[in-house]
Amino acid sequence: EAPPYAGEYICAIADHQDLSTLMAAMAKIPDIPLMLVTKRRHLWRSGLPSNVRIVKAASSQQIANILKQSRFVVLAMTPDQIPCDYKTLVTAMTLRKTFVVTDLPSVSDYAFHNSNAVLCPSSNPNAFAQAIRDLWNDIIKCEILGSNGQEFAATFCSQTASQKHFRQLLTRRGF
Repeated sequence: EAPPYAGEYICAIADHQDLSTLMAAMAKIPDIPLMLVTKRRHLWRSGLPSNVRIVKAASSQQIANILKQSRFVVLAMTPDQIPCDYKTLVTAMTLRKTFVVTDLPSVSDYAFHNSNAVLCPSSNPNAFAQAIRDLWNDIIKCEILGSNGQEFAATFCSQTASQKHFRQLLTRRGF
């Protein structure tokens, strides 16, 4: 599909986001546009950074298109947040998108710093802003991390990989 919005942007799917950290980070980098997809009814009525565009009630296809057309994905989470938004992570990797994500145990099986993602400490808007800025300015790194993520998703997260793993599990169990 055609890009949903003119120009380049990054995106965030807000179902499992630490929005306070994300909004504080985006306020520090006003020249980088963010598409924030959310189902939440009440977001900041005032003080929303001018570079953040809210997309509410998007269909699955619209969300996938926003992800596909974005430069990369941001996933800020809190340490007590369980579960992680694995669907967004795997979809982003499948679409060859890297991500800036909170460095938490819940993502350690999927996100590897400077391999397929950029990891940031939790609740740290300065670190997120710097990571977003650095990745935004380094298109080659963004493409390399996205390519690595796509390879990871194809190897470990695809339906074929799941079926192979399940067959191996059954074989080891004697079935």
